[in-house]
Amino acid sequence: MSPERIAAVCRGDDLLWWGLRTVPGLRRVCAFSRGIWHSVCERLAEWLLTIWLLNWGVTLAYGGTFEAPAFAVLKSWASIETWSLFCLIGGGGRLMLLILNGGWRKSPHFRVLAALGTVPFWVAVAYGFQLSGTNTTGTGAYYACIVAEIVSMYRATSEAGWNDGRAAHQGNRG
Repeated sequence: MSPERIAAVCRGDDLLWWGLRTVPGLRRVCAFSRGIWHSVCERLAEWLLTIWLLNWGVTLAYGGTFEAPAFAVLKSWASIETWSLFCLIGGGGRLMLLILNGGWRKSPHFRVLAALGTVPFWVAVAYGFQLSGTNTTGTGAYYACIVAEIVSMYRATSEAGWNDGRAAHQGNRG
C-alpha cells in the first residue's frame, strides 16, 4: 500500500470507506471501524503501549520468563501470576477503552486514568531491571515507555480540557 493511500485512509478520503458506507447494513459498522482507525492514527503510542502490556501478560502467563536473572527483583516483589494478571486486566481494559474511545465516544478522562495506572507498572519494571544488576536493553526501553505514557497523559489531558471548555461554552449559550 502506498503512503498516499495510507494517508487517504487516515483522512477518510478512501473510496473503500465511501463505497462500504453506502450499503445500508454496513453504515454503522463502517463509521465505528473508521473511528477506530482514526484513533489508532492519532493515539499510536497508547495503542502500542497497550499491546505491549497485553504481550507482557500473555508471555508471563506461559511461564519461564521470570527465570532470567533480570527478573530477580520483580520476582521478589510479586509472583508471576500477579504480574500477569495485572498486565492482562490492565491491558484488556485499556484496549476496550481505546476501542470505545475511537469508535463510539471520546473519553480522554479515562485515557488519562489508564495511562496513570500503567506508569507505576513501567516504573517498577524499569527500576526492577536496574536493581537486578544485569545490564539489559530492556531497562532503557521501559524508561521510554514511562516517557511515552507521560506524553499520552499530557495529550489526553489537553484533549479533556478542550472538550470540557467546549462543553462549558456550549452550556453557557443558554
